[in-house]
Amino acid sequence: MVLDDFFNGIFGGLISYNPLYALLLISFLITLVITLVYKFFTNQKELKRVKEESKELRNRMKENKGNPEKRIKYEIYKTTI
Repeated sequence: MVLDDFFNGIFGGLISYNPLYALLLISFLITLVITLVYKFFTNQKELKRVKEESKELRNRMKENKGNPEKRIKYEIYKTTI
């Protein structure tokens, strides 16, 4: 394959030494890259605002547990966000 030479050059020695450590290192590096990409390519302020708004709506729905009309109103509002 095309990427065999690339990955063997980077991780070849580690894999031949101990496959468990190679698996842990590769998993850690992939997780780190995905986390950094997510952090820098998403609007963190907007995500925080949506999370707070969702939490507020969930609390309002809990408060109006006994009042179905108001609860439906909040459920409809939640789905239009």
